[in-house]
Amino acid sequence: MRRAAALLSILLLGCIRQEDEPSLISQSEDKAYRVTIVEHLGRMDRNFAIWVERMRDGYTTNIFESPDEGRPIGTERIIWNREHTQFVLVGREFFVENGPRIQIETPYLLYDLPSGKLWCNAAQRSAPRFTLDNLTNWTGSYENDVHRAIPSR
Repeated sequence: MRRAAALLSILLLGCIRQEDEPSLISQSEDKAYRVTIVEHLGRMDRNFAIWVERMRDGYTTNIFESPDEGRPIGTERIIWNREHTQFVLVGREFFVENGPRIQIETPYLLYDLPSGKLWCNAAQRSAPRFTLDNLTNWTGSYENDVHRAIPSR
């Protein structure tokens, strides 16, 4: 079942180039949204895109193209707030200057689904930054990795 969901996501993301592969697919607990991290393979540095899919109608949009990031691939995860309105991407190998830390992980990207607002702590990106204080209004969190793979290089 998980494999079928992952393949369906890949098909729905028809604009992914052949040399691109998903490394992580995460779905909100209410199954209203799916987030896919797509690795741009064949480049010297690590680059990836983040796609959000609205499940009720299949609408898919690219919300983020990363600057050059560190390896290895597969050290990140998506955490959803309990209301399924925001998610945060955290990882161990992102290039973040003076960013907050959650144990050994760094909060990298925060996205608000209703407003489409994005915050990013990437050192090479000029976007609004966020701190752990931005996550204090969360009444809990949820993780659901539908698919996790380390793409071949």
